[in-house]
Amino acid sequence: MENIGYTIPGGKIGVRIDPSNLGAPYYDPTDNEIVIDQKLIDDPEVAYRAYTHHALEAINKPASKSENKTAKDIEYGFAAYMPCSYQGTSKYGSKFVQFYAHLLPKGTAKLGYLYDLTNDVKFVSRGERGSAKAEPDDRSQAWGGSFWEIRGALGCQPDVAQCERVDKILLTAWASPWLEGPSNTMDRRFAEGIIAAIAPSGTAREIEKVRSVFKRRELSLSP
Repeated sequence: MENIGYTIPGGKIGVRIDPSNLGAPYYDPTDNEIVIDQKLIDDPEVAYRAYTHHALEAINKPASKSENKTAKDIEYGFAAYMPCSYQGTSKYGSKFVQFYAHLLPKGTAKLGYLYDLTNDVKFVSRGERGSAKAEPDDRSQAWGGSFWEIRGALGCQPDVAQCERVDKILLTAWASPWLEGPSNTMDRRFAEGIIAAIAPSGTAREIEKVRSVFKRRELSLSP
């Protein structure tokens, strides 16, 4: 996180075991600790996700605290993407599902993971088109999948851990004022914030590749 532009607060980050914390690790800023259930103590990705949520709030508190569904979808897609990018894997939550399958929907338990960022989920859900009901987390999946696809489009191999350039671009977009404006264009503003963050170091070809990612997922951008 520090390498991609986040200013780390002073002091070591602690870990506190809480048996009552069933599958929902979180960062406690008061004690600078990640609170986690014993079952997940050897699963670093859930700790990474908990800390990512904290970092996103520190960088753009209005966005993180927003009750807007689009803002929440972006953050949750981001919080799944960051541990995956850091570890070089598109699947998130395999060990979590192993321990908490009994608390999860049967379909999720059967898959064996919570997220697969190698997906083609679109921003325009089937439900909005009137042909089927959309899953409630479709758009966070669409964001996470878009981030992962952008990672590849800008030259990072899917199985190679860490992609600091792309992670920094995404974090720069998150820190930008994309929350300001009409709620019905918030998703477009964030996507365009990503493109704006690529521009200083990127090529026209790279920008076009990223625009194509959103076009395939049916998110309309400005010409």
